[in-house]
Amino acid sequence: MPYTRPEYPQILKKTDWDNKKGAFAKIAGKTGVGEAAAECERRYAAVQWQKLELAKNAPGVNSFTKADWDRRLTDAKTEVTGNLRQLVEGLYKLRDVAKAAEAKFKSNKLIPSSSTAHVGQLAQAADFLGVSLNANSIGTPIMADYNDVLARMKTVADQIPQILKTVLARTPSAIAELKRMADGPDSGRKDLDTKFIKAARDLTQNITNIVLFMEQRGIPVQGVDMRELPQLKELSRTLVTWGNANSIFRADAKQDDIKREIAKFEKAVTDLTALMR
Repeated sequence: MPYTRPEYPQILKKTDWDNKKGAFAKIAGKTGVGEAAAECERRYAAVQWQKLELAKNAPGVNSFTKADWDRRLTDAKTEVTGNLRQLVEGLYKLRDVAKAAEAKFKSNKLIPSSSTAHVGQLAQAADFLGVSLNANSIGTPIMADYNDVLARMKTVADQIPQILKTVLARTPSAIAELKRMADGPDSGRKDLDTKFIKAARDLTQNITNIVLFMEQRGIPVQGVDMRELPQLKELSRTLVTWGNANSIFRADAKQDDIKREIAKFEKAVTDLTALMR
């Protein structure tokens, strides 16, 4: 389950202690419980809980980078050893002060058992919250949130090569149609342009995503070697020229020029197919 900050227990609040300790408890003298409770509330408010709630504001696929995600994990760890540890130490102090007060109350027959029981419950609540927030306890859910997001990104990344291979498998048919259209009348030039751009764009969208995951997002992609990344980027730049174009051929383009451009596209597709095997 994603980690979320705990609700601060009512029993640990100073106002609750002031209301429930009982008038008779005052005869036991100063206990320090109220001061310790107030200090814990202050330390709870000082914790930057959003830094610990990694999953609550987890990045989406388009905004994810591993460098930023690692930075957020580092920020969470710093918060655990900083403000959160101060809170835990305060809670343990409140526990110890409450236990001492409980023992003091028990020794005084004038103090009602309800006041003694309440301060004992307060000690238990402080101990429970302190243990649940110590570095060992909180480290597990925080790391689980961190790793869950990495796993989700990896799942998305690993799907892309198969999508690309599916597109590559149907691209030869698209190229064959482009060649037929190039041999046809000039009136079909606009449709040839549109189909050429679409064939290139279907490839570039997936190649761009692979490069993004491996280079910018820092997520390895299954079946793609980092050593192949430069070649993949070069092919991407070549294909993007066609995929991002509004138009490839001028109205007066010669048939031989069109065929040469289709041949360049076919070679790029052949090279990409070999790389993705």
